[in-house]
Amino acid sequence: MKPSFQNSLKKLSLIANQFDKVNSVTKFELLTQLSKRKLPTDTSLVNYNDLLMFLCAHPGNKQELALCETKLDRIAAFLKQKNLGLHSKFSGSGLPFSEFIGRFSHDIISWMLNQKDLHLKLDSFDEQGMNLNDLFRITLPTIEKDIADLGHTAIDLFKELGITENKKLEFIIDQVHKFNDRPFLKDYLFESLQAFIQIRSNTKQFSRPFNRFLVARLYFHKDLTKKFDHLKLLNTKVHAPKKLTEKEQTDLIASIRNSLLLMSRETDPATYMDPKSLRLYQLERGISVAIYGMIPKRQLPSESYIGYTLFKNGFPAAYGGAWIYGRRSLFGINIFEPFRGGESGYIMCQLLRVYRQVFHVDYFEVEPYQFGKDNPEGIASGAFWFYYRYGFRPVDKALRQLAEKEAKQIANQKGYRSSKQTLIKFTESNKCLNLSGKTVPASPGEVSTKVRKYINKVYKGNRTLAEKECTRIFIEKVGGMASMSTDEYATLKEMAFTAAALNVHSIHQLNILKQLVRAKPSDVYKYQELLLEFLEGKPE
Repeated sequence: MKPSFQNSLKKLSLIANQFDKVNSVTKFELLTQLSKRKLPTDTSLVNYNDLLMFLCAHPGNKQELALCETKLDRIAAFLKQKNLGLHSKFSGSGLPFSEFIGRFSHDIISWMLNQKDLHLKLDSFDEQGMNLNDLFRITLPTIEKDIADLGHTAIDLFKELGITENKKLEFIIDQVHKFNDRPFLKDYLFESLQAFIQIRSNTKQFSRPFNRFLVARLYFHKDLTKKFDHLKLLNTKVHAPKKLTEKEQTDLIASIRNSLLLMSRETDPATYMDPKSLRLYQLERGISVAIYGMIPKRQLPSESYIGYTLFKNGFPAAYGGAWIYGRRSLFGINIFEPFRGGESGYIMCQLLRVYRQVFHVDYFEVEPYQFGKDNPEGIASGAFWFYYRYGFRPVDKALRQLAEKEAKQIANQKGYRSSKQTLIKFTESNKCLNLSGKTVPASPGEVSTKVRKYINKVYKGNRTLAEKECTRIFIEKVGGMASMSTDEYATLKEMAFTAAALNVHSIHQLNILKQLVRAKPSDVYKYQELLLEFLEGKPE
């Protein structure tokens, strides 16, 4: 009796991350078996697709890779058949030709509307959302505002305006575009609509298995790296970033954004990316790391939110970001589900290595959600010990001592595991990795607290007066500021508050703050370099 599709799939999943000769032969045999079976139309197809993605990202040899690629092509051809009705059945799965219905930001929808292979349309509005009439009262030309005052339903309103079905979404996006100079108001208005968008594509490239950034050289596995000297890796210098052609940059940005959209997700650095900040670092074992900052109007006041996408043999395998302030950084990692059985620890350390080498960060923190707070999966997997293995320790002293006690018991008592209650207890504190072994670097929150206290003490809480006076005094101290862009002027006010609250009088330090005004909106790497110099108070 021939083994069923599900049985062969289960056997394959058990040895997918094994690379010895016996398992490599068995993998090839199981893949061949699966190719002869009828493709399922349930969740087994998604599982099969994800397993093939893992194997393509971690191929043992060229033959295995070629076989897996043909299986992915087979799934795509199967799903392309319109008579099967599978486009809706696999909605949101990320499989080729499946549709998506979700809520997305105004900016990412604007970008998607310009992608020739994507087809978007307005699906519906949540009944709790803002009435469309209320939005159009604000955005329509004055002479047309009476239409919005009549209280039409959305269907009748579009009819009155002469907007056809396939143009509704573009019309709304165009109306909200009027607030581009006030991005947070724009966000508020569009999000208040609670509009659901349908996304379709006629090509297989907009799908999880085919959304890739092509690499010049593939890495073939003989094993998985589980044990390694993480400190040595973190201190290993990275090579200069790859020089990207204009097309490569465009393709890389599309792959980064699509990797999130295909999971119905967004991150601020990916959505609001400043293309000038995009860098791609090519590392070992088929790993590449793209890092990127945000356009000036989306930047945070003091720290730099630098997002990343990690690629494994061309597949987007992990995403997240770092919130960098001098030597200090908050860090978050998310590994896409198909790749979680691979080299998770090695992947994380490669990411930390990039941030450490590029931005000279010595101190990393992760928030409790990463290892279990309001995250049952993190508790069940013992994620706390994953971070602990690579040097992260609780910031809270009492929890650090508890962790040391638990670690000793795990090492000395065979079969011992921390209880669920203990793992939950650990989520009461951030975890940190202090590579310098010295004092903890200042956080941006500490600076903002000093600014707040300064305003309340000197200006009796009058923010408008404080901003005006601090800016005037700062400009006088630095010997004037030539013409500034809107973004530079916004940064100027931040630096003026910093200089006042920290009582900065040194000509050298003031000059650095003056340079930061120019650097922050234009060059996140120069900004970090100058910020380090300012925070470390290098002598004149």
